[in-house]
Amino acid sequence: MRAILLTAGMIMLFIAEVLKSYFTMPFAGSFENDALAIGYFFSNNIVWLRILAVLLIAYPLYSLVKNKKIKPLFPVLLLLAGYVAVYYYLNVYVLPEEVYQPIKVKTFASKKANKISSDKMVIGVNINGQAKAYPLQIIGYHHHITDTVNGVPIIVTYCTVCRSARVFDAEVDGQTTHFRLVGMNKYNALFKDDRTDSWWQQATGKAVAGPLKNKVLREIPSQQVTLSSWLKRHPDALVMQPDTNYLAAYRLTQDDKAFFRAKYSQHDSAAFKAKSMVIGIVQNNVAKAYDFDRLNRNKIIEDSVNRLPLLITVEADNASVHTLNRNVNGVTHVFEKTDKPNLLKDVATQSIWNLEGTCIEGRLEGTQLEEVQSYVETWQSWSEFHPGTAEYEDAGEK
Repeated sequence: MRAILLTAGMIMLFIAEVLKSYFTMPFAGSFENDALAIGYFFSNNIVWLRILAVLLIAYPLYSLVKNKKIKPLFPVLLLLAGYVAVYYYLNVYVLPEEVYQPIKVKTFASKKANKISSDKMVIGVNINGQAKAYPLQIIGYHHHITDTVNGVPIIVTYCTVCRSARVFDAEVDGQTTHFRLVGMNKYNALFKDDRTDSWWQQATGKAVAGPLKNKVLREIPSQQVTLSSWLKRHPDALVMQPDTNYLAAYRLTQDDKAFFRAKYSQHDSAAFKAKSMVIGIVQNNVAKAYDFDRLNRNKIIEDSVNRLPLLITVEADNASVHTLNRNVNGVTHVFEKTDKPNLLKDVATQSIWNLEGTCIEGRLEGTQLEEVQSYVETWQSWSEFHPGTAEYEDAGEK
C-alpha cells in the first residue's frame, strides 16, 4: 500500500507540474482546441495538486526514514531531487512572467529629450490629441505595459513570436485592470488579469479561459511605424524611454525587426506562408491580408475591403505602413506613382500626395486621407485568428 501511495504521489507531482506548463508553451499538440481548458485547470489548481501529491508521499516517506530503510529511500530522494530540478526549470527558468518581467519604472520624454533612435519601430497611440510612442525594443521584452493616455487606461501589447501589436482599454467592468504574461496559445501571447485570473488572447483581446471567458477588451487604434514616422505626424508625442532595470534585457532586442528566437522569427520570403509578414485589415467582420514584401516592392496597393476603398502605402524605411481610406468627399480616388519615390498623384485632379495620405500640392492641398486600422504581423497569426480571411492577389504590379 505504501508503495502505491508513494508511486501515485510521485507521478502526480511530475505530471501536474509538466502539464501546467505544457499547454501554454509551443509543444506539439499543446495548441489543440481543448488544450487551453486543461492548461487553465492545471495552472489554477497546481497548489492543491502539489499538496495532495505531498500528502500521498509523506506517510510512506516517513515510514522509510523511521525504519532506516536506506536502500529504498535513496531512489525516492533522487526522484524528489529530480522534481526540484523540474520545478525550478518550469517555474523559474522558463516561466514567461519570470523570463519577461513587468516594467518597473515608466519614463517618457519629449522629442527633444528622447534617447530612442529614430529608426526604431514603435507602437504609436493617439487619444484625443495626446500621442505616445512605445518602442518595440522595450515592449518586445515586457510583452505588455499598462499606461494612461489622456486619462484613458490602456494596455500596450506586443507578441514577439507573431509580431502582432495591439492596444486595448485596460478598464474591465469599470476597474483598471493589470495583466501579466502567462504563455502562448496558438503561437500568440496569453495574459492573465490580476482580479479574476482569466486568460486573455493578445491578438483578439478576448478572454479565452476563466470567469470572464468570452469578454472582449475594447481596442484602441494604434500604428506600428518607425519613431521618425510617428514624430513626423505627432511632433509633440511623448516617447517611452528604457527602464534602467532592464538594459541588458533590452539589448537582446536591438534588432526590433527580428526578435529573440530564430526558429520563431525566420521570415518566409514566399507570400502567405507561416512566417510571411502580412498587413491585415478587418472591415465590418470581413478580413483581408496583403503580402508585406509585395507592398515593399510596389510601395502602394489599391484595393477595397467590404466596399471600403483602400490605399496602402509604405514609407522609404520599408517598415512604416499607412492604410488609408481613398474616398474624399464621396469620390473614390485612384492613385499613381510620380517620378519622385515618396510622392503620389491622384488621377482625377493630378494633386500630389505623400505616402502618409496628405495632399501637399494641387486642388486638394491640405486634404488628409483617413487612417484605417491595420496590423503588421505573421500570416500564421493573422490566418489563425481571422479564419476565412481573403488573400490579396493583384493581376499586375503598379
